[in-house]
Amino acid sequence: EDLLIARIPYFNALFNSSMVECKSGEVNLSAFEFSTIRSLLFYDYTGRLTISRTNVSDLMMGASFFQINSITDQCDRFIRKIIKIGSVLQFYSVCVTFASDATRDFILNFVDVFFVPISHTSDFLRVSIDDLVSILQRDSLKVDDEKQV
Repeated sequence: EDLLIARIPYFNALFNSSMVECKSGEVNLSAFEFSTIRSLLFYDYTGRLTISRTNVSDLMMGASFFQINSITDQCDRFIRKIIKIGSVLQFYSVCVTFASDATRDFILNFVDVFFVPISHTSDFLRVSIDDLVSILQRDSLKVDDEKQV
């Protein structure tokens, strides 16, 4: 417990407050996959983190929740490195919500510039209504005419 308090801002705030978890000594982390919690704790103890296409979104959400900025930074760099027309929408929602301002701007600009080819991908058919509305309302979409939207 002491190591978590010393190294993870979330636990420091949690256990130094009058919240129920402070008194019980238990924290419910059921919102996260076990593998995500394990990776975050492994990073905290060892400084090593394995980021992949399959875990980057969960790691970014966990890092945001636990306020581990160094993991958010690593996830940001990873996403900016792997983004392609066919994969940007897989990361759109998590980046708009949890990424740094620079990565959020990078993702939004990428979608603006490559909207037409992105709209022809299979991921475009699976994007949530909220994300689709958010994208289509952007004045900065690079399209030749409104029919492309």
